[in-house]
Amino acid sequence: MKKLLLLFAFLPVMALAQSFIVTPNGLQNAKDSTISYVVLPFEGQTSEQLYNKTIKYINEVMRTPNASKKGDIKNEYVRFTTFVPSMFAYKNVWLKLPVDGTYDTELKFKDGKVKFEFVAVEMRIPANGYAVLFSGSTFGQFVIFNNKGKLIKKDEKNAIENYFNMQVKQYVDYMNKKTDDNW
Repeated sequence: MKKLLLLFAFLPVMALAQSFIVTPNGLQNAKDSTISYVVLPFEGQTSEQLYNKTIKYINEVMRTPNASKKGDIKNEYVRFTTFVPSMFAYKNVWLKLPVDGTYDTELKFKDGKVKFEFVAVEMRIPANGYAVLFSGSTFGQFVIFNNKGKLIKKDEKNAIENYFNMQVKQYVDYMNKKTDDNW
């Protein structure tokens, strides 16, 4: 029953046409794992409209939007940093260790579409400062895949995917919502 409830909780994320998966190389496009971005369609909107609405999104969603912004080319490109305390938990033998995440979101705009990419993803266990890596040796490291590419932390992989795909969904929902500026 618990698993069924979890499935229904993440159905909106899974329904996204464009999503990310976790691979030994990091976050990749779920439909084409050779690329690390998704292209989100926004029919009928110019690059200028998409850029302006994205700036509003950043200003409304980020706690410190000016400190978070790392790059900005009007109507073409935006990059901002996000810090997430306790993004997910890493199970290490009998302990579940909270993992903090820091990453940049990079958005490029063209008429009718946005190229959406998460870059510089860093995950750390605050209790000991160790990094959680997408892949590597299982000896003395916290990894999702071993150095041969075998998945060893399925729950953690799913939690990372769910988090990042929820961020995409939140952005798409914001971009598609109708605004009532006639108040």
